[in-house]
Amino acid sequence: MFQRLAHAILLAVPALTLLGCEDEPDLITYDWDVVFAGYEDLCNDPPKASQERFTYALLFDGSTSALTINGEGFANGTRAGCTMDYQSAVIGEDRDGGKVQWQLTGTAFYRTGGESCNMDERVDEVFGEAGVDWATYGYDPELALSEVDWVGIETFEIVGSEVESIPLGCTYSAVVSGVYLGEF
Repeated sequence: MFQRLAHAILLAVPALTLLGCEDEPDLITYDWDVVFAGYEDLCNDPPKASQERFTYALLFDGSTSALTINGEGFANGTRAGCTMDYQSAVIGEDRDGGKVQWQLTGTAFYRTGGESCNMDERVDEVFGEAGVDWATYGYDPELALSEVDWVGIETFEIVGSEVESIPLGCTYSAVVSGVYLGEF
């Protein structure tokens, strides 16, 4: 009896594989080379400046998306047209004096090449909201705003703090902008 059952299972498994278990398709990411530049630090006294370069990659599934930074999963969001709103999970880190927990929220305008989104208007919206000018962020003044394919504001909020000098609820904000690298 056991041998017949084992034989039936061995015959059924390859048949099931042919019917419903296809190889999963490769995931396509849409990548941007971006510069993250802090402009408002309400968490540190004196304020700490930050400017870093990253590769942002988006995976799309309908209106939802996942954002990775330098290949690491970081935030999830929703998109509509050329706008994306996203939020990270709560992230903890050790600092001098204890642990700090923060969560990032962001809004970005983006395009995947071409002229699908009027980035001149979007850049003006973001930089106007931030109250700063384009050159503040170390970009080549010769780079036309029409060449920018990602621009947004990210805000880190402290949601837990054991560090006396970093108060709960304080924020650190940055402008993120860059150029589209392509599909990968």
